[in-house]
Amino acid sequence: LALEGEIDRALALAQNYQRLGIFKADLIDGLIIDLNSLKSTIPDNNSPLSVRQEFAIKIVDFFFSSLGFYFHNLRLSREELRQFVDYFYTLELMVRCKEAAVRVSPKVWAGIESRMVTVPTE
Repeated sequence: LALEGEIDRALALAQNYQRLGIFKADLIDGLIIDLNSLKSTIPDNNSPLSVRQEFAIKIVDFFFSSLGFYFHNLRLSREELRQFVDYFYTLELMVRCKEAAVRVSPKVWAGIESRMVTVPTE
């Protein structure tokens, strides 16, 4: 497991959420502080697999607990979990596209962002 890279990715995602204002600022600020605190305790590649797996779970737990999701109460099927991961990966790609876009107006992106983390009401 490349845990240092996972922490960096988790921090980048939290910073994107912070910039987009998807969650309350105090929740994201706490998450970023928690993730940064993990950087000093990253197990090396020679650590037992169980230690590295436990560390990876801490990253996920920090995300969910900071944002008010209670991971241990979730009961997701493999398919639901895959869809959840795909959904947030899609959001990450959209953020990257926004950062790279030069021909899309801020007004159009604002409309896209307003629909990114919402469920259609039809």
